Amino acid sequence: MSGKKIGIVRFWHKHPVLMNFLSIIVVAVLLVWLVGVVFLNYWTRHGEEIEMPQVKNLSVTDAARILRDAEFEVKLDSIYSNDVAPGTVVKQSPPENSMVKSGGTAWLIYVCYSTKKAKVPEFVDGSLAAALSNFHSRGFENTEVVEVPSEQNDLVLGATYNGLELKPGMEIPVNARIVIKVGVSVNHGIDYGDENPEDSDAEFIESIFDDDFGYDE
Repeated sequence: MSGKKIGIVRFWHKHPVLMNFLSIIVVAVLLVWLVGVVFLNYWTRHGEEIEMPQVKNLSVTDAARILRDAEFEVKLDSIYSNDVAPGTVVKQSPPENSMVKSGGTAWLIYVCYSTKKAKVPEFVDGSLAAALSNFHSRGFENTEVVEVPSEQNDLVLGATYNGLELKPGMEIPVNARIVIKVGVSVNHGIDYGDENPEDSDAEFIESIFDDDFGYDE
């Protein structure tokens, strides 16, 4: 063994604490260098700008998969709609074709799969106009009016949904078809007062023969 190596070994045994400290420093420097070499390229590409994919009008499942493959963090929110198929993305942020940082957050708004529900308002024993206004204010637009005989005109007698009698406070889908029953007064006949209609007819016939329609003698 050379004298230089023997000297290092002697120094190591003579100063073990110092040598262990120097060893830790050397290992730490090597680890920092290794991390920088291995992950530097990844972190550089992670922050570069890319074009935001077009995912609007796709299913929320496909849209989320595309964005996650592009290293976006995906956040979801839902809305109710009767015009768009459930699960369809109707809005994305950032907008499509914009230049954004890779690894950022993308927001998707899609049409929820369940139907929005609302509580049935007060509607019985009021006017038809008031009932329609109360239903529409809760989001019920699919309403039909059916007239039924009643002693009182324009009085709402009840309402049904799929044959179910509705009561205020019940929770049903806002796109439900609601049938509102409104009373309409009916005239049951001609009012003759206290006079017998048969007597009235007899007097009319006699008046005809009392006129100058007979033969001269």
